[in-house]
Amino acid sequence: MKEKAKNKKELTLATGFPAKFTPGFTLVEALVAVSIILVGVTAAFGTAQLGLSSTSAVRNRITATFLAQEALEGVKNIKDSNLQKISLNNQSTLNWLAGISNVETPCSSGSPCGYDILLEPLLLKNCGELQDCEIKIENGFYRQLAAVAADTGFVRQISVEELPPLGKEARVTVTISRPGTSFPEFTVTSLIYNWF
Repeated sequence: MKEKAKNKKELTLATGFPAKFTPGFTLVEALVAVSIILVGVTAAFGTAQLGLSSTSAVRNRITATFLAQEALEGVKNIKDSNLQKISLNNQSTLNWLAGISNVETPCSSGSPCGYDILLEPLLLKNCGELQDCEIKIENGFYRQLAAVAADTGFVRQISVEELPPLGKEARVTVTISRPGTSFPEFTVTSLIYNWF
């Protein structure tokens, strides 16, 4: 019996607990464990939220890039149509920038223009005629002249500056913005040439 008591004492000394109690989790230990788990889960949700907002920013940047490219291609299309008319129809009086930047459509940095892909004939129009150059979605098309359409928040402005020597080269600048948001203004510049 003395030996049992001695073993009991050794058990107490070895575990740090009295022999009559069995070791287990206390309330404090459980609360600490739950707190650690909550911190980990909260951090994971925060990272997921950051990833979603980054995805949205990237999507907006890609859309802005395509909208700027579309405008540059539209300006080049109008210019090429003018050059084709000059070449094939021998219309030497036609301005190579007709419909892009001329007296009727002064698309300068102080008076930007817009471009609607479904507008006939293809030409640039002053932003005042194109709902302040706001981009809308209508039937799957991004448009600047849409009667009933969903707003995208994007604004596309085009300015054209003829460079010296006049009649040979022009600089086209397309600016994409999203007023009222943290989206940074996006500008693309390209040169167009009169090959004749």
